[in-house]
Amino acid sequence: MDVCPVGLPDAAVDMVGATCSPLEGPAGTNVNHEGTVFDTELDFTVENATGLGEIRVDVYEVSNGVYVTGASYVNEGFEPGDYTASFSVDTKYIPPTPVDEDPPYWYPGNYSVVYKFCQSMCGSAYPESFPMDFGNATVMFNVTKY
Repeated sequence: MDVCPVGLPDAAVDMVGATCSPLEGPAGTNVNHEGTVFDTELDFTVENATGLGEIRVDVYEVSNGVYVTGASYVNEGFEPGDYTASFSVDTKYIPPTPVDEDPPYWYPGNYSVVYKFCQSMCGSAYPESFPMDFGNATVMFNVTKY
C-alpha cells in the first residue's frame, strides 16, 4: 500500500502574487451567451520542500462577501523553487438541474479570487496540516453585466 508523504514541519511557501486576465467582462445570461472566462495565475516560491498539500481557490462576491465557487488542487509536494498555478473562472450561464440545483449566478460587480496554500488539507485537524500562506494572494475581476 502506498502512503502519502507527510510534509516536514519547516515547509515554507511564499505567495508572490496573483494576476487575472481580462479584468472585466460580461457574464452569460442564457444558453446563447457564453460569458467571460477570467484566467487567474498564482505565482509562488517554495522556500522549504513541502509534502502532500492543497492549493485552495475561493471566489467571493465583494459587495456582500458571499462565497460563489471554488476548487481544490491536491499536490504531492513541491521542491524549493518558483512555481505558477492557474485557475479559470467561467461566467457562462448554467441552468439549474436536479444534480446542480444552485449553479453560480454572476451578478454585475466585483469578485475576489483568494488563493490558500496548505500543507496536507486546508482545515484538517491532523498535526502535519497547516496553512503555509493563507490568503496573501488575492486578485479581483469585475462582471460588467449579465
